[in-house]
Amino acid sequence: MLAACILPDRGIIIVDENVQNKHPVRFVEPTPLTPEALDTCLSLDEVKPNEVCQPGDAATVLPHFLDPTKLDYNFCSCDIDSEEDSIKLPAVTLYVEDRANDVNKGLDDIFAALMLDLRPDEQDPSRKVLYQSYVDPTVALKPTTAIEYEPPRRPDTGRELRQLNLGLPSDDRADQIDLCNGAGLPLSLGYHTLRVIVSDAPWFNPTEDEQTREIGVPDLANGATYDTLEYVFHCDDKSDPENKHCVDQCKPRGEQQ
Repeated sequence: MLAACILPDRGIIIVDENVQNKHPVRFVEPTPLTPEALDTCLSLDEVKPNEVCQPGDAATVLPHFLDPTKLDYNFCSCDIDSEEDSIKLPAVTLYVEDRANDVNKGLDDIFAALMLDLRPDEQDPSRKVLYQSYVDPTVALKPTTAIEYEPPRRPDTGRELRQLNLGLPSDDRADQIDLCNGAGLPLSLGYHTLRVIVSDAPWFNPTEDEQTREIGVPDLANGATYDTLEYVFHCDDKSDPENKHCVDQCKPRGEQQ
């Protein structure tokens, strides 16, 4: 004698329509194009010349390894509280794309944070969110008005390009990022990793209290998506006799180079 149980496939909800988010947020980085590729891109009917093949200028892309042998990336850790590095992160703009969501066809707010030396086994990622005087992780990114972004050969379901300025003026905050001194304390001698993270929803909140949001932790349970970029940089230590250039490079805070 055999017995069987039949489970009807009615009433099963696979996706919660209230948090559906099919289109992930992503960084859009300019890619160098050959003259032939650029000509082909600009010849497409869907593309407006000089506006869309890629956002921004490929010549100004920040390299993911900030080679300390190059003057622009030869950073120094200076005396605590009283000094800053006269060589700061060069100005660069990062572009973030997010297409309209599937619930109300609206555009989500995009939030960004800067994280320092985040390890894979970190138990509290929010404590690694630093440089908040340069990038406020609680304020949504502003749309860019300089670039009209219409990627060729892709359906237009609504999109808006947001921009994140690194090393550019932002309201009343400082203009460039002092990587080795701007995290609260001078960083130790050696290599460090700066992670830029963006998410298309407010950061994870374990309670109903807005004050408990874990900044830098995407709220995946509520349909958030995220993207990251990482940059490796090096700090020389002014107190190390081998780094004599840092004596001249470290300046009193507020003094122009």
